[in-house]
Amino acid sequence: MGLDWKSLAVGAACGGMVAIFWRQAMSRRVPARGSPRQAAPVNSSRVLAKGKVAVIIGSGSGIGRAAALRYVSYGMKVMLADIDTADAASVRDECIAAGAGEADVLVQQCDCRLEADVRAAQVAAFKAFGKVHLLMNNAAIQSNNRCGPYEHADRWRTILETNLWGVFLGGLAFVPHMIEQAEPAVVVNTGSKQGITVCRSM
Repeated sequence: MGLDWKSLAVGAACGGMVAIFWRQAMSRRVPARGSPRQAAPVNSSRVLAKGKVAVIIGSGSGIGRAAALRYVSYGMKVMLADIDTADAASVRDECIAAGAGEADVLVQQCDCRLEADVRAAQVAAFKAFGKVHLLMNNAAIQSNNRCGPYEHADRWRTILETNLWGVFLGGLAFVPHMIEQAEPAVVVNTGSKQGITVCRSM
């Protein structure tokens, strides 16, 4: 039996409405290609807590030092991993003066550019504390305008090995073990604003 024009019109209208509703529903669930996406929230409340363990790679000064002092204020145990152990030892003294136990703050020599050093830090951290709940890849250097755009390849290599490769090596050494321990854990990769913006002079 054939359909008259009214039935066809109603069917087409219903089909169009379904398509519109489906498209709207999918657009709410799947952002358009290239559009900003809301990152998954990070719940650090069960990580920044007494008895938890933090490893800071790049802890001898600046942000790493400030983070160490904040972590021990929460009652956390901290490994201070740094290429300059004298600086890290100075931060350790500050942490102990702030109330941390001597056995709860360790210094580990670590050149983040060297996989062997980073893996040695991982082994030492788990041996001393059993677990790691927070990894902070914080080691970084800058050129201080000593790298030309088409010269000083050795300086560029050192910067990239520290600021980029060092972060990768930190994750490579620690994250599989942090997942395996099956407890809440966080990785913090410190970055510079210059990594996501370009000043007008560049």
